[in-house]
Amino acid sequence: MARVLFINGGSEGHINPTIGVVQELISRGEEVVYFCIEAYRERMEKTGASVRTFDDQKFIKAFISGGRNYLLERINGLLLTADVVIPSVLEQIEGEQFDYIIHDSMFGCGRLLAQMLKLPAVSSCTSFAQTQDSFDQILEPFFTNTPAEIVQPIHDRF
Repeated sequence: MARVLFINGGSEGHINPTIGVVQELISRGEEVVYFCIEAYRERMEKTGASVRTFDDQKFIKAFISGGRNYLLERINGLLLTADVVIPSVLEQIEGEQFDYIIHDSMFGCGRLLAQMLKLPAVSSCTSFAQTQDSFDQILEPFFTNTPAEIVQPIHDRF
């Protein structure tokens, strides 16, 4: 059967929905190597996956360093986590072969890894069940005009 490289981040809302997916893949004979932060190791090992971790403190520091006040700053933080995740994953899987990768949609580093490793990629996308009004209400604060002094350095970097 296939060997799967699964890349995820460090929060309940992204890890928990993948537990059933991993269990199903394993029940079908797939071998799953699951990357996440240490806090979720035990939970994911119970699925039968082989769990490997990356440094949670570096991951969180990179995410927060992107900024917290505007949507673009949060996206910036997610992009910055690639500098933590990609080198760690590449080092830990050196010499191994995988058939495909599954990555959380919020972590573009998963897609970048798929490109680097020349693997087909599947993106998992977790979300809350909610109405359009409640969704718009949650996002509204993020769509205020972002000051140019915040936007320009992010555009310059990425």
